[in-house]
Amino acid sequence: MNIKNNEVEIDKALPFKNCKLNRQIYATTLTSIIENYNQGFVLAINNKWGYGKTTFVQMWEQHLINQGFQTIYFNAWKNDFEDNPLLALIGELNSHFQHNNNIAPVIQKAITVAKNAVPTLVKAVVSKYIDTEIIVDAIDGISKGTMELFEKDIKEYNDRKESIEEFKTSLSKFVADNTEDKPLIFIIDELDRCRPNYSVLLLEQIKHLFSVPNVVFILSIDKIQLGNAIKGVYGNDKIDSEEYLRRFIDIEYSLPKPDNYTSFLYDYFDFESFFNDSDRTQKFGIQYSDDEELFKISCRTLLSNLTLRQQEKIMSHIRIVLRICPKGYIFHSYLLVFLVYCKITHQEFYLKLIGKEDIHTVHNNFYAIINPLIKIKEGDMVSLEAFFLQSYYSSLSPINYAIYNSKSNNQDDYDLLIESKINNGLFIKILKSIDTTRFYNAFYNSIDNLLDKIELTNGVIIN
Repeated sequence: MNIKNNEVEIDKALPFKNCKLNRQIYATTLTSIIENYNQGFVLAINNKWGYGKTTFVQMWEQHLINQGFQTIYFNAWKNDFEDNPLLALIGELNSHFQHNNNIAPVIQKAITVAKNAVPTLVKAVVSKYIDTEIIVDAIDGISKGTMELFEKDIKEYNDRKESIEEFKTSLSKFVADNTEDKPLIFIIDELDRCRPNYSVLLLEQIKHLFSVPNVVFILSIDKIQLGNAIKGVYGNDKIDSEEYLRRFIDIEYSLPKPDNYTSFLYDYFDFESFFNDSDRTQKFGIQYSDDEELFKISCRTLLSNLTLRQQEKIMSHIRIVLRICPKGYIFHSYLLVFLVYCKITHQEFYLKLIGKEDIHTVHNNFYAIINPLIKIKEGDMVSLEAFFLQSYYSSLSPINYAIYNSKSNNQDDYDLLIESKINNGLFIKILKSIDTTRFYNAFYNSIDNLLDKIELTNGVIIN
């Protein structure tokens, strides 16, 4: 049984062959932008961490190579042990064109820039945000220095500025002569995961050193996290990180939310073998034949707004839970998926369940979590609400476990401990069904049984 989704193999001839999210259409669209605006720009692919950006840009890179583009992939996070990202970029550039003798002058000028220009860049950037008192002190220091030192600083500044222009001219000419009328593409991945000062310096170097015709940068980022890094570098939460990033990013694109990833994970983690196990089907027969479909619906409804990595983590955990359950185990799909979902994404609420928080407090928290889904699946959410509250209450009060009790055959004669926050009429009908038939009785009597399995505290049973 798989418990982790392995890296997707990228077919060189058909890069998106193994893409389960049908993302080739996005690569085609973005490639057309590069083809039509090849004078040089920065494109940011902005999605949350865990959204599959790395896999996408790696597939897209192979697609670009197949279209005749020269590409350089650079994982910024894996290289942030370096103090100067420019050196790493130069190394990747040199490695990519190592068999082209024309790259030597570009590399030489880049090394000169790396030695001389970085202090100027850093000082120029910081001076925009540091306290004015520090600037005044610096000016006072200059006035106390010698004229010779001042003149030396001016000369060094001019030399640095000249070396930057020479590098940019050399790079632009090399690209124009050696990439067959196509732009050179740098793909910078996981920029938002770097050390904050490394991320900011890399952005500044891209802007000041590589903004030349026919050079395109593709940044794979989570803009919120990168914005936090920017604020951290300058020690100022009031910095408008959105405006700051706008200085570097010309085009921004977000990968659309996939709508079929849970189906892929269902197959990948082999849930079918659990639902179609012969012991389970022979023991319960057709009564629970719709369990498998209900489970799929539960996953799609509750998990579709999460990142791909969160979906994978939740479904992997659910599969482990089912793996340690006895053969033929019956459970309410929405409730199991919801509990694992809360364990991963709403841990504070999940700990309240384990700690046996007051049912009314828990109900309020429950409603806040599922509220965005009510318009999409009201009936399912009412069903989840009923099963959740019934199961939770039975764990608090095992003797009098029902939140609904009929007093007589009269449908309007009943005791109801707690009312629905969504649809009380439907809520009562579902509770009546539980009260009348005692479906899944062993499970509904207490939520503790399922929580124990989620926490992996029960003995492991290998099916």
